[in-house]
Amino acid sequence: MNILFLQVNYDSHIVCPPFNVGYLASALERQGHIVALFDGTLHNAGEEDYLAAVQSFGPDLIGVSVFSRGHGKAKRLVAALKRRSDVRIVIGGPQVTAMPEAVIEDIGADFGVIGEGEETICELASALGAANGVFSGIDGLAYRQGNGRVVLNKPRGLIENLDSIPYPAWHLMPPSDYWIVPILATAKSFPIAPIMTSRGCPFPCTFCASNITWKFRVRYRSPENVIGELRLLRDKYGVREFLITDDNFTLNKNFAMSVCEGIIKEDLRVNWQCSNGVRVDSLSPELLRLMKKAGCYSVGLGIESGNQEILDRAKKKLDLMMVRKTLGDLNEAGIKSYGFFIFGFPGETRSSVADTMEFALSNSLDRA
Repeated sequence: MNILFLQVNYDSHIVCPPFNVGYLASALERQGHIVALFDGTLHNAGEEDYLAAVQSFGPDLIGVSVFSRGHGKAKRLVAALKRRSDVRIVIGGPQVTAMPEAVIEDIGADFGVIGEGEETICELASALGAANGVFSGIDGLAYRQGNGRVVLNKPRGLIENLDSIPYPAWHLMPPSDYWIVPILATAKSFPIAPIMTSRGCPFPCTFCASNITWKFRVRYRSPENVIGELRLLRDKYGVREFLITDDNFTLNKNFAMSVCEGIIKEDLRVNWQCSNGVRVDSLSPELLRLMKKAGCYSVGLGIESGNQEILDRAKKKLDLMMVRKTLGDLNEAGIKSYGFFIFGFPGETRSSVADTMEFALSNSLDRA
């Protein structure tokens, strides 16, 4: 089958390779499907640009990722495609996983992938290619019946061996085509590529969508698998900096140290950041020294609030007293820090907002 992924135009100065889609694409290619990707943000695309991509490629299935802030744009894109084509459309992403029936109904897609998508999208493609495709047995899939009603199949279990998933289809989204501006930061070198070394987080923070998909579980790629992808990105695509986008790269100290040791042993000589943020209480001086030696120069910290009561209500499970100690360790290791903070938690007051501002300004963060 010919399968075309369309990325919504987020009209953003941050243009990052959509490697979540890249994982789906590589899984499909391994099955023998022909896959293409048209990134609307990269090309600042309008409706006619998407329609031209569809006409040029001739897909049998179109995939669209849906994030909350892109829901309206995805809805308009799907409506435009439906007016001009009878190709079936599958949507996926955190918005679909959180509210599958409502999102599929509102956007008007034919299928929805719920949760981790590599196996589900491959089974959907196989069913569509069969003479009498049956969708009822595909775990993790939602689909429209002939009467228009959305049916939810049973959930799909998480993939236990992350090394079994091929690397993202980087040839469909070469990092040199993108101009990533890391969150709250500048970069040291280009091209830059994002990489995910683990999936999931065990913490119950009320504001985070991670556990909708990953179900409070953490799974790791092998350090050898991670180093293999980094080597590929450096040697084939010229990548000189990478962003670790895990929910919490440093949660398992032994794993993080093994990755750092692999980078040093391979003499990769690349710069990197933990751009998505890590747990403040997961950073030991020993680990930070090794991260610095391996090329890490900046770490995001998930602090969220400078008011302990607000943090406790959000189930962050973080003692603010830890932050000052960790910032001292980061300074000693020579690694820059930036803090993530949130205004508007349930129960937030002017006083607690002021506490957060004061906390951010009075500590030795490089950025907040």
